[in-house]
Amino acid sequence: MGRKRVLIVDDNRLVAESLRAMVSAQSDVDVQVVTDGAQAAALLQAEPPLDAVICDLGMPGIDGITLFQALGRRGSPLASRFLLITGGAITDAASGFLAASAVPCLQKPFDSAELRKVLAPLLAD
Repeated sequence: MGRKRVLIVDDNRLVAESLRAMVSAQSDVDVQVVTDGAQAAALLQAEPPLDAVICDLGMPGIDGITLFQALGRRGSPLASRFLLITGGAITDAASGFLAASAVPCLQKPFDSAELRKVLAPLLAD
């Protein structure tokens, strides 16, 4: 089992860097952080491939649901290794999406133990 690559997408730089610290504490994980959905969309097509994505649900421009749906349309295996996070009010559309999908979602604030518990199966081979 080699090193894993995780992309963190959050428009709040402080939250993104906090998540980086939490995920990087696992010695076998490399983390890349971007602060907008457009950057994330470009990276999700890059090589080498990523192993998991942690993405804020609500962001200006391209949000977490839009990124997830784009992966699904392309048949990307990352669609099954996608974790949404949210710290704010969830729209009716987002609530409906979460209820109808199997995408895990963590409510901010959460601690590193909660994050590891949800992330571990996404990174499992």
